[in-house]
Amino acid sequence: MYLPRKDEQRQFPKLIGHTKTWNTFNTSNLRDGKRKAETVSDDLFLRQFIYGTWHSLFVSELIIKRRHNMIILSGLVTRTIHPRRMYFLLDMAMQLCNRRVTQVTTNLVRQIAKPIPMKVEDDHHDDEHTHISVPKTTTPKTYFSMNKHLLRGNASITTGLSTPLSIRHAHTDIQVPNFDYYRRKARLDASKSYRDAGDATSPYSYLTPIGMAITSAYMTKYIIRDIVAYVGPARDVMSLAKVEISLDAVPEGKNAVFEWRNKPIFVRHRTPEEIAREEGVNVSQLRDPQNDADRVKKSEWLIVIGICTHLGCIPIANAGDFGGYYCPCHGSHYDASGRVRKGPAPLNLEVPQYVFKDDSTVVIG
Repeated sequence: MYLPRKDEQRQFPKLIGHTKTWNTFNTSNLRDGKRKAETVSDDLFLRQFIYGTWHSLFVSELIIKRRHNMIILSGLVTRTIHPRRMYFLLDMAMQLCNRRVTQVTTNLVRQIAKPIPMKVEDDHHDDEHTHISVPKTTTPKTYFSMNKHLLRGNASITTGLSTPLSIRHAHTDIQVPNFDYYRRKARLDASKSYRDAGDATSPYSYLTPIGMAITSAYMTKYIIRDIVAYVGPARDVMSLAKVEISLDAVPEGKNAVFEWRNKPIFVRHRTPEEIAREEGVNVSQLRDPQNDADRVKKSEWLIVIGICTHLGCIPIANAGDFGGYYCPCHGSHYDASGRVRKGPAPLNLEVPQYVFKDDSTVVIG
């Protein structure tokens, strides 16, 4: 620590840092040109001085007990010879330390480790030379002295109720999503109530378009149905498009002929022997390969159009080499499933579209 001269007493240097070791200077030997530094360790005094928990009685007793001629307090170097000056200095330090908010920065608590250049007289030499004196460093032994060595850099510690914290309460760089595109015009202003918007946001405003949509749908339905009924064929023509046949009139083993759209329809009531024989036929040997199950919906009933696929002749039922149908025009033979087995016919007898209304009724068409 640099000791100021008499002409520099008024220019008080700033305190480089508070440490466990307090440097006090004895000025009794200043007349002889010597400067002697005494080291006084007082960890408790330093800790209470920094955190502002000391009081005037304790400090007064401590200073009187030490009886130093010069002491460093709150960054100032001053003389303690006059009691009035010491009392004024202590009172000022108490006012600074007893604030509600105490701020401690690392610049004020870093350790003093700078060398002290001092000009001294050597007994072995006639001239004076500069002697470098390094202050004695303290060994960290307590919790406070250990934490003292960790405080470095420009970081700051701020405590208290009135001191602002390092927390942002206003964020201007956050992008809030905008939902105005999905809102109606009457709801763009969030500060207005929906009652102030009038009928634009009223629940009754939804009932009118819904009712109109339902009414329009029903009206469109009836209009389209009337147009289709007017343009479509008459009922007598529609009756000819479908033929309802009673299967009770066809005994087992027999074949009946009905007319549908000016075409003969063969309805054959097959016996169990015919069913077993037709299901056992090898499909790979047929000209137009089809399984028996693909041509009938019920195995005991065979329904086909009675027109030969060769030149349009009408075959004869229960005739031919395979016990089915025989065309006398060119000699085409069909089995009991209506499949061509012999002759010039290229395809099997056509199966019309039909559906069984019940067990004894079938509708063709």
